[in-house]
Amino acid sequence: MATVSADDARQLTRTFLDASHALSVYRSEHYERLTDEERKKIKETAATLADYASEFIDLAVGITLDNMQASLDDLKGATAQAKEAISTIQKVKEVINIATALVGLAAAIAAKDPKSIVDSLGTLKGLLTAPPEKKAEN
Repeated sequence: MATVSADDARQLTRTFLDASHALSVYRSEHYERLTDEERKKIKETAATLADYASEFIDLAVGITLDNMQASLDDLKGATAQAKEAISTIQKVKEVINIATALVGLAAAIAAKDPKSIVDSLGTLKGLLTAPPEKKAEN
């Protein structure tokens, strides 16, 4: 059983802010080929991640993770991996799916719900490890 410390919360904040920034960069770099709807979705998702991240210091401190499947290292690692995937994936739908999963994870952390954290983390990891042919096409 692990309890989220202030340091852990700051690290989570940083990783989610990094992911938000990666989405903004992706939107900027691929602006011409994105539809208006895709631009809007990516912009809104980046803003939502940034909003959650800015609240993590207050919200995440003291969360007890009863299930070792959702260790702090798993949370940090999956979030960092998602940020990297956003920077390298070319299919817009995949980027949006990963970003949406990140928002789900952020919401679970904000809700201080260990079961939802485990579930959301599993969803994110599944998207990050699925073979390309099983991922949604653009």
